[in-house]
Amino acid sequence: MLEIRSQTEVGPQPLWVESVDPRRALLWIRCLTWVVTILAGFVQAWSLRFSLSPDANAYLSIASAYLRGDYANAINAYFSPMYSWLIAAVLGIFHPSGYWETTSLHLLNFAGLLIALYCFEFFFVGFLVFLEHSSQSQDEPPLNEASWWLLGYGLFFSTMLFLLTLEPTTPDMWVCVVSYLAVGILLRIALHPRKWIYFVALGFVLGLAYLTKSFFFPLSFVFLGAAWFTGGTLRKNFTRVLVALVVFVLVAGPFVYAISKSKHRFTFGDAGKITYAIVMNPIPAAAFLHWDSNSGIPKHPPRQIFSSPRVFESAAPIKGTFPLTDLSYWMEGATPHFTLRGQMRILRQSVGTFFVMFLTQVEFAAGFFVLLICQERSRECIAAIARLWPLWLPPAVACLAYSIVLVENRYVAPFLVFLWIAAFAGAVRVPSVLSRRVATAVLLGILCVTGIKTAKYFTTDLFALQHQRNVYWDVAQNLSKIGVKPGDKFALIGSTEGVHWARLAGVQIVSVLPLGDDEVFWNADRATQERVFAAFASTGSRLVVVKDPPPGSARENWRQLGNTPYYTHLLPGNP
Repeated sequence: MLEIRSQTEVGPQPLWVESVDPRRALLWIRCLTWVVTILAGFVQAWSLRFSLSPDANAYLSIASAYLRGDYANAINAYFSPMYSWLIAAVLGIFHPSGYWETTSLHLLNFAGLLIALYCFEFFFVGFLVFLEHSSQSQDEPPLNEASWWLLGYGLFFSTMLFLLTLEPTTPDMWVCVVSYLAVGILLRIALHPRKWIYFVALGFVLGLAYLTKSFFFPLSFVFLGAAWFTGGTLRKNFTRVLVALVVFVLVAGPFVYAISKSKHRFTFGDAGKITYAIVMNPIPAAAFLHWDSNSGIPKHPPRQIFSSPRVFESAAPIKGTFPLTDLSYWMEGATPHFTLRGQMRILRQSVGTFFVMFLTQVEFAAGFFVLLICQERSRECIAAIARLWPLWLPPAVACLAYSIVLVENRYVAPFLVFLWIAAFAGAVRVPSVLSRRVATAVLLGILCVTGIKTAKYFTTDLFALQHQRNVYWDVAQNLSKIGVKPGDKFALIGSTEGVHWARLAGVQIVSVLPLGDDEVFWNADRATQERVFAAFASTGSRLVVVKDPPPGSARENWRQLGNTPYYTHLLPGNP
């Protein structure tokens, strides 16, 4: 706790002083943070409970494949397995109905948020000890321990609920969990380089991180390299790092072997290669359906059954609700073709995305620059940040790597926390009476802005609770009313997102008229549209479904599925 002393006291007194019981202050700060995180996180998750990210359908299909022992379809080189395992555990233990399936994913990520907060505290305890150990000044630090915890919790809250959010039903919340653990262990290695248990723990956590997201496979070697160079001599540390590497291989190796065997080549995951091929050339939105020779030669592309507009069939060999979600199969053979122009375009987009994230956390940026300007010895601030390299080096490498391929908020959110903390640590490492007062004032200003934003988002989420509707469930129920049975085959026109209704109805989407070609279809004459319907029917599809068709004649002979934006059309040859 902080208190203001009376100006009548004899002698000059600092404006802010420590409480007589700092442990009680820390307890109150922690309790308040947990209460706010639980309330704000749950309301946000509940307000989004019927939404679903495009990748979530794939994770659900993979989880179901694991539950029924269908490992041929469960082993996937594009989607990492950990999130599917967590979903499989939820489905296997709680058996949620179709109506609550999307809600169960959001509650799973809400649990991930709370675990991430606990792991953040593990990291932050190590950071504070590491910060004190790396300090070369004997003066009183500008921020006391309670102030540092307030800053850390503010950054966690801003990053997890404003930048990442609980909207994406993807493994990124769990990536935060392993990231906080990995950096926390790395800082403890820097403090205690002779403790073998930390190296074993680092290898184990990095293995879990790879199973959560394949990006952590190359990044793990950055962590291991940092563990090798921090503390002790390189020769003495080599054996300990080797042990960490062995543990990492034992955890990550079985899945690497499984996907390499299924692909008949070594791979730790194809997500990065496929994404880079898509954004470099670039490949059209319907990347899994067709790409030009500059991106490689498809080894087994979907079968094209109509030319204008293009219609593709993908009934085999991948099973599941929507077989086209397995990009590691349909894009087998895609090879990035490097061009300087393409790489500069990617970097420009990455800078733009980072700038938008910068604006989301502008209060921290403003506070950091104020502290930096007010310091009399700014060069020493830079040197202080440099001494904290085990904290910021792996996250900086991660952000740089994403910048070369694709940057999204959810990809870099956990790494930004470490970079902000390192920046603030450097900005306040040169203590003085002025910097102490300024640091405290800046901290309070940052927390006020974050608190106002929290109240605003919380209020918005509360109002959103009144307008929730499970559209996917409504579509599935209306399909059942018109005689659709589990196992029926469907065709799709337009966007491949929002197809969770197919899983709930137990049907399979086997043919697609992709986004971009749908305009050709809607503008075509009736005879051409009928030929497209015949092509759909040739794949065994019974119905074709479209979301938000254009008004007017396009909706003739189309049946709206209840009060939803989805419409269906009976294909020829079907009762």
